[in-house]
Amino acid sequence: MGGGYTSAEETLYQGGEGKTVRDARSAFEDVMEQRMNEIIHGLTGREVVAIMSASHQSPDLTLEAFVACPN
Repeated sequence: MGGGYTSAEETLYQGGEGKTVRDARSAFEDVMEQRMNEIIHGLTGREVVAIMSASHQSPDLTLEAFVACPN
């Protein structure tokens, strides 16, 4: 996905705080991991065994991958 920065993240990045943006995204993902697992399980009926996340800042690209057990 491209263009994934929020306005606040874009402001931080343009101000030289790219690491702060990466750290904040990582903290958010840690807090949301269980909820994301529940949502994916509810949609697919499969248990999530791993969530992989990556972001690239220039160009602005984001990847979220959910690895689920087969039924």
